[in-house]
Amino acid sequence: MGYLEGKVVAVTGAGRGIGRALMVSVETAAHRHAIDTVQVDFWSFNEEAQAFYRRLGFVPFSARWGKRP
Repeated sequence: MGYLEGKVVAVTGAGRGIGRALMVSVETAAHRHAIDTVQVDFWSFNEEAQAFYRRLGFVPFSARWGKRP
């Protein structure tokens, strides 16, 4: 399993294919190293990120919940 944390594209780069190109590179590297799953993490309220990853074929498979004391 591979885990990508902290992928951010500057606002000025949004919509230009930069994020998609990064994720294609990540998936290519994962395949090359026999990594069968790539995980990403983002805030649950980030609907733009959800839509982005869904377009790339990612699906939710776990949830992390928290509570501030």
